Amino acid sequence: MTARFTIDRLGAQGDGIAGGESGEVFISYTLPGETVTAARVKDRADLLAVLEPSLLRVAPACRHFTACGGCALQHMEEAAYRDWKRGRVVQALFDHGPSSRAELARLAGVNRTTISGIVQPLLDQQFLVEGEPVPAGEVGGKPARPDEFAHDGEGCGQLREHDD
Repeated sequence: MTARFTIDRLGAQGDGIAGGESGEVFISYTLPGETVTAARVKDRADLLAVLEPSLLRVAPACRHFTACGGCALQHMEEAAYRDWKRGRVVQALFDHGPSSRAELARLAGVNRTTISGIVQPLLDQQFLVEGEPVPAGEVGGKPARPDEFAHDGEGCGQLREHDD
């Protein structure tokens, strides 16, 4: 069924999420604030047209965008994309508590380089602190240092969308 949707937010995999008469619907290649038409089947919909684009929409760099499925958010402005990834890491910490960088990367769906680029500024700004090393398990490896929100309570409510 073809319908008009307004995208409310991005989901964990980068799909736009809109509320519909039958509940939420996930629409690939959309951004928050956009009005689109899409063909809905259950909780998914195929994008047909962007009627009102987001100010965050940019031209994708790759000519294969939407065809190969490798980059779900190439159409999103870079700073907004970084903010979205940072928000996923912060949410993982809120949801799961102290976690190693490897665990945060897994939970947020980002790679090791990205997780370090997100976590290190939060440590530098003292929003996060590193815990004591946790011994490596039976498989060996380097001891993990769990990251967690600063205990003084100052940073949790002050996490900003944009780093200065």
